[in-house]
Amino acid sequence: ADVGTLKADVGTLKADVGTLKADVGTLKADVNILKAESKKTSKRLDSIEKEIRSIRKGINEIIEFFDHEYLGLNARVERLEKFVNIPPSIS
Repeated sequence: ADVGTLKADVGTLKADVGTLKADVGTLKADVNILKAESKKTSKRLDSIEKEIRSIRKGINEIIEFFDHEYLGLNARVERLEKFVNIPPSIS
């Protein structure tokens, strides 16, 4: 190969390397954007998880309350059934 062809090839390689450097720079910027978005999403997810825990706690408290109320009411009904001498209701 002659020197002119080699110089042209080197020039092409330099241009390609320049393009690759620019592409890597763009990729780095994109990765930084993705990292920032990931942090935001993670914070939002943490907030949602806290809200879900709070909702579950509230639901459990409501269930506990109604369980307690049901048991108390059931005991009262059983006492009334015995008092008026009627057979227990089947539930």
